[in-house]
Amino acid sequence: MILASVVTKNHLKEFLFLKFSAEYYHTCEWYVYCDSFCYEYLKDHTNMHLFEAPIGDGKVFGTETEKESFFATILTKFDACHKALDDHSYVLFVDSDIVFTNHYCSLFEEFVESELDIVASPHYQLNPQVDKDWGVFNVGFILIKSKDLLNKWKEVTLSKKYLFEQKPLEVAIADGNFKWDTFPI
Repeated sequence: MILASVVTKNHLKEFLFLKFSAEYYHTCEWYVYCDSFCYEYLKDHTNMHLFEAPIGDGKVFGTETEKESFFATILTKFDACHKALDDHSYVLFVDSDIVFTNHYCSLFEEFVESELDIVASPHYQLNPQVDKDWGVFNVGFILIKSKDLLNKWKEVTLSKKYLFEQKPLEVAIADGNFKWDTFPI
C-alpha cells in the first residue's frame, strides 16, 4: 500500500499509531512531509520517504499567523502526494488521525486497478450546512491516481475562495474532467 501523510510534532503520536495500524494489516511504503522534530524521529524507518519542511501545527480558528501556518502545512499534503505519484500509479493520502482496523477490502483493489482519477471519502454526516461550508469530502482519507486532479485541487485551494482544502476538492471534481467515485461508509 502506497501512503502519503503530513506530520508535525504535536501529531507524531497519532501518526505513529496510524503507521502501526496500517502496517499491521498491509505492507506499506510511506511518503511523508514533516517538521524537523518528526524528521529526526522518523529518519531511520526503512519504509519511509521523508521530506522535511518548515511546517507547524497552526490552528484552523486561531490567529492569522496560526491560520497561515495551518494552511502552509495543508499545502504539503499535495507535495507528499506528488512525490508518491512520481514513483507509483496511486497514493492513499491519510491524515495522522486515521486508524486502520482491518485489511482493506477487495473494493480498494478494484479502485486501484480502475481508470478512476480519485476515490474520495464523503463525510457521511447529517448537517447540510457543514457540507456547504466545508465540502462533502473528508480529505483525510483519499485515493489519488491523477496528478492533473491533484494540481487542479491545489489550484482551487490556493485561490483561498474556500476554507482550506476540503471544499476545493469538491470544486475540482465538479468541473467534470475527472473520473471519480466514493468510498462506501
